[in-house]
Amino acid sequence: MDADVFDLRPTDPDSRALPEERRVALALAEAIIPGGAGIRPADELTLKLTEEVTDHVSPWATKAFRAAMGLLDRAAVLSTGRRFHKLDRARQQRLLQKWEQDPVLRGPLTAVAFAFKFTHFDTPEVYRSLGGKLNVVQNLEQPRWLSGITPATEWDADEEIECEVVVVGTGAGGAVVGKELADRGYAVVFVEEGGHYRRV
Repeated sequence: MDADVFDLRPTDPDSRALPEERRVALALAEAIIPGGAGIRPADELTLKLTEEVTDHVSPWATKAFRAAMGLLDRAAVLSTGRRFHKLDRARQQRLLQKWEQDPVLRGPLTAVAFAFKFTHFDTPEVYRSLGGKLNVVQNLEQPRWLSGITPATEWDADEEIECEVVVVGTGAGGAVVGKELADRGYAVVFVEEGGHYRRV
């Protein structure tokens, strides 16, 4: 019986998975996305991209992702006496089907599967194999109205802004009030917390 499963004790959030953990992770990815009908199966690239995405989201997302895989690996040991990556493909598939119906393991399996599928299917290669095309916007021209938005980080601390009205917050009617005043000839400045993000 393989007892050397994931060590889930607190670790450095930036630490990478151990070699044995990566073997389990790759086996889970390959079992969840076996490929077929022109779609490549999950591979090392899938695992690498998934690690990058979870690292980008949050160090705790990485820890949660690894913990979920560790839980599934422990479940494999309890069910079969062997770690997930040491099982043949047919047995791995049977375990996945069993876990999908399990009230405890369905959550971790869903989380792991979502992470792998999100990164695997969101690549140009897979898009092309499905007959799709990634639309990449290049050299996006900024609309004229955007020139009036200036991040506070670009202002000097003692710089003065001349205006007649200051509207704090554009939500809950602030934008409407400010627009009405601007239409009547007042010099209006809107102050908003946080950055300005566009949908593209």
